[in-house]
Amino acid sequence: MARAYSDDLRRKLLESYDLGTGTLHQLAGQFGVSLAWAEKISSARKRTGSTDRPLYCPGPKAWVDREAVRAILLAKPALYLREVRAEWKASTGVDVSTPHLWKIVGQLGFHG
Repeated sequence: MARAYSDDLRRKLLESYDLGTGTLHQLAGQFGVSLAWAEKISSARKRTGSTDRPLYCPGPKAWVDREAVRAILLAKPALYLREVRAEWKASTGVDVSTPHLWKIVGQLGFHG
């Protein structure tokens, strides 16, 4: 897999563009990057205001209210994990994987 271009390269290309030393097409050639990449980072900066690349966070972005899970565990401490998962799904309509729920239970301090 190819490595991402550095934030320094991003900043230098965009600084040059801001100073008017060339078009994105010209600067892409000068910096040895594709025009598509130069356009992508220029567009991203317009959207976000940042020249840094976004952090890569793989996987689905599951959102679980930890306090709601804590409330379930405090109300019914004898539940098995699969039952906690069923309670969570019944109350929120959102499914969560067993490993993810186990991680949350651990973060809440309910297992060793």
